[in-house]
Amino acid sequence: MRKHGRLNLGNAGYSMPADASAYQRPPFYYRNTRSITVAFETDLEAALEALPAPLALSEPATAILSFYEYPWTTFGPYNEAILSLLVEHKGRRMNLHHAHRGDDRAADACRARNLGFPEEARAN
Repeated sequence: MRKHGRLNLGNAGYSMPADASAYQRPPFYYRNTRSITVAFETDLEAALEALPAPLALSEPATAILSFYEYPWTTFGPYNEAILSLLVEHKGRRMNLHHAHRGDDRAADACRARNLGFPEEARAN
C-alpha cells in the first residue's frame, strides 16, 4: 500500500524550504541599529549601462551608498550595504537598488523573497 506524505499547509514552514524554514514569520524586530548613507554624483554612462530600459536616470546621475549595522534582530546580528540609483518611472521618482549585500543568509533570503532585493525599484 502506498504511503502519503504528511507535509501540508497546516504544518509547513513560513518560508522555503517548507519543511525547514530559512526564516521566521513577521514581524521582524531590530534594536540599536546604526546606519550611514552617502549620496554622490556618479558617472552618467556607467549608470545608464546598469539601468533597465523602462527607467530614466534622474539628473544629475546620483548614486546612494548605505551601510547598516544590526547588532540585534530576530535574524541574529548582521551587517549590510546597499548601492542604489535615483531614477524615474512614468514621472515618478524612485530608488533602484542596484546592489545589496549582507552577511546573514536568513536576512538575505527574507529580502530576496519578501522585498524583491536587489532588483526591485522602490518609490521615494
